[in-house]
Amino acid sequence: MLETLSVKNFLVFPNLHIDFTKGLNIITGETGAGKSTILASLNFLFGGRSDASFVRTGCDKSTLELTFKHHSADINALLDTYDITPDSQIIIRRIVHKAKPAKCYVNGVLVTAGFLANLADYYVQMIGQFEDHRFLNPAGFRKMLDSLIIDSNIKQAVSNSFHKMDSIKKQIESEKIALQNALREKDYLNHVVAELSSLNPQIGEEDQLIATRTTMMNIEKNAVQLQSIEQSLTYDGGGIESILLQSIKNLSGLESSFDTDLPPITTSLNQALEHISGAVQALSRFNATLEFDPNLLNDTEERLFALRAAARKHHVSVDNLAHLYSEFQTKLEKIDNSEANFDALEKAYQNALDDYTQKADILHQNRLTHIPLLEEKITAGLHDLNMKHAQFRITLAPALASQYGSDKVLFELATSQGMAFGELHKTASGGELSRFMLSAKSAIIDNYSCLIFDEIDRGVGGATAEAVGLKLRDLSQKIGQLIVITHSPQVAAKGDTHFHIEKQVYNNQTFSIIQSLKGQSRHNEIARMLSGATITDEALAAAKNLIQDHLA
Repeated sequence: MLETLSVKNFLVFPNLHIDFTKGLNIITGETGAGKSTILASLNFLFGGRSDASFVRTGCDKSTLELTFKHHSADINALLDTYDITPDSQIIIRRIVHKAKPAKCYVNGVLVTAGFLANLADYYVQMIGQFEDHRFLNPAGFRKMLDSLIIDSNIKQAVSNSFHKMDSIKKQIESEKIALQNALREKDYLNHVVAELSSLNPQIGEEDQLIATRTTMMNIEKNAVQLQSIEQSLTYDGGGIESILLQSIKNLSGLESSFDTDLPPITTSLNQALEHISGAVQALSRFNATLEFDPNLLNDTEERLFALRAAARKHHVSVDNLAHLYSEFQTKLEKIDNSEANFDALEKAYQNALDDYTQKADILHQNRLTHIPLLEEKITAGLHDLNMKHAQFRITLAPALASQYGSDKVLFELATSQGMAFGELHKTASGGELSRFMLSAKSAIIDNYSCLIFDEIDRGVGGATAEAVGLKLRDLSQKIGQLIVITHSPQVAAKGDTHFHIEKQVYNNQTFSIIQSLKGQSRHNEIARMLSGATITDEALAAAKNLIQDHLA
């Protein structure tokens, strides 16, 4: 239940405070006095769009605050999502600045406007003269009818089944597109895989081929020179070995003549000969390994050319050819397996569709079961509201599968005796639509603890307005609290609390004030609503009678 509304520097209200009560709260005032501004302030606190134009002229910011009481576990759960300590009293505050973003608070915790909207969905509903389109459509009709289905598991099962089916369907569509693209690529993949399979590239192969080619080219270039060097060193070739050996022999023959000086020299030359002989043997062994193979060089260069040509063709490095080969093989395997996967998805979708159809049919049967009760309640309510010959019926038409089932819920109305049924929003006048909304709200008690009606009595007067007032009073007693903006004295007289808005001008500044009416002031306001600006004795007497009838 809404408790208080405080507004500061919001449009025509420099300062406003309202203490709402249980039961039927009535708000009246001349056209343009500021009744719609009250609705705008409430809508803003319920998460509505922020606008700097809300700030009163000459001010920097507007501050709005709303308190309400609740006993809802759902609201506590929602508060917990923002780490707001659950409390039976909620204080919502919004501040809108001229030049800064607006801010929202719930019990002192900064929240978003979206959070306020989600929160409002649990405790209040606004029904205005320009908001009928939100309810008077198949979606709104379905919501009204489904509110009678007590077992929420039925509706949840349909929703869960639909989302599962829809998810598989989307997966099938995605797989189908992927398969079509893959099939277009399959010929190319097969060609590349065959080409690479024949080439059989190996990681690191390019480096090995380069090393082999370099070795072959070095052998071809230097083998003759190395062999010539070997020949120039050997004994057989008359090289250094031969010269040293001959020199040693000659010195040995002279040692007897120079026994002190020559032997050490001979020894050194023997040592040199030994070292040179070892080097010659090593060079000989190395030269023996140098076997130039022109065929190997040619094969190596051809292999390198083939690998590098393939790498250029596929825009990868030579080393990545092996990865590309593996990747394309995997793609082909996926294509080959995709048809089997597709068949599995098709079977899964069919199973999900069967499950959804079964659950949607259960929901359909539940709706059929509850239709007579809702038809009866709304028709009776219309009769109470002086639509004595109105007939109302609900039909279910096939609809595309959705999370709400496969029914399109249609509300049809015949407003006069002998008149054919027609779609509600096409058949009923503005006043009749207002009475239908009131009758529907009376027939279906939602979880809301407060309903706000903006001129729900539009287009009606006299006895019909009296009937509307009685229906509003009864509805307020059922749900706990109604806030009604009205121009009808018959409706205003039924209120438990009556607020009056008045526009005033002071120092060339226009502003509005609101006050709670009791006693004579309330009589005067209802008399004004009956007779206009000049309050007559007859109007006062009629006003008293209307109020006394309400109290009786």
